[in-house]
Amino acid sequence: GPACEDFPVDFTSASTEGDAPISSANWIFDDVVGVNGFNAVHNSPNDITAELYIEDANGCVDRDSIQVVQDVLPQLVVDPLTDTVCLGDIAVFTVSGFDSLQYPLNSNLQLNYNESASQLLAEPLVEGLSVFFFEGLSDNDYCPRDTSPNLSVLVPLIPIASPQAEPDTILQGSSSLLSVEINGLYDTLIWDLSVNSGIVDDETLLVSPSESTVYEFEIEYSVNSVTCTLDSFVLIGVENSCADGYIFLPNAFSPNGDLLHDNFYLQGSGLTNVNAFAVYDRWGVLLFESLNALPNNATDGWDGRSKNGERCNEGVYIYRYEVQCTNGDRVQGSGNVTLIR
Repeated sequence: GPACEDFPVDFTSASTEGDAPISSANWIFDDVVGVNGFNAVHNSPNDITAELYIEDANGCVDRDSIQVVQDVLPQLVVDPLTDTVCLGDIAVFTVSGFDSLQYPLNSNLQLNYNESASQLLAEPLVEGLSVFFFEGLSDNDYCPRDTSPNLSVLVPLIPIASPQAEPDTILQGSSSLLSVEINGLYDTLIWDLSVNSGIVDDETLLVSPSESTVYEFEIEYSVNSVTCTLDSFVLIGVENSCADGYIFLPNAFSPNGDLLHDNFYLQGSGLTNVNAFAVYDRWGVLLFESLNALPNNATDGWDGRSKNGERCNEGVYIYRYEVQCTNGDRVQGSGNVTLIR
């Protein structure tokens, strides 16, 4: 039967008498002198054979034996006691000093034992610190189990990246400024320019794609000299037509000197020049004209006065324009605006 090395083993005679009562018993162990008596206690570091000799009152003798197999006492060795890995990687602990091992279920870790390599593999399922332990067993689990100290796996907290593009849709030939708002600790932000080009300034990227394009970036973050990466991207849409959505003129303005909506001017994105911009009254009289002006510039707009400087009355006025776009288009348009005093 099984036993544990250097632990005492109790031997008891279960012999039954025949024609006469049993008068004596003697235990013989192959590594020591025998022990007289029906019961014996023996400990040994090695496998042994225990033999029992009995004699009855008539002088009859009988014998039997039992093989005692000694389990080796588990003495765990673990290296390291703590490890840092990125989420998705596996922490490796070299373990020895046992015949088999057991570990409880852990909701934070996926544990696996690679017996051939003497490695306990811990794959973290969550960020932060996860702690676990295991037990080392002897061959027949007859020795006291040895419990490891608490082992830990640290996964650096993943920063949250919110990529932004201003604007996220451009007219062909225009530019967009890409940036990433990062919540959490990180080391560097790296834009991938291996395929698409751009101008990097600090952590922003200025791009002018000719077609809708995905711009990829990588965030590096580290703990305990272990560097992890987070990959993400931002999509820039590119339109080819300047006619829709890139030219804006309000339907009313109020030139009353309060610095709010005092000028009526052409606004938009993807525009390089306002070739012509004119305002007329209902009878077609030209009140204002601007040539070769900049878009989005209030000082080049109409201030609500006629060409001779007189304040125009409240009412509806007609405008016409021609603009130059970044894709080379020239776009003409017209409409009406309400002047409010």
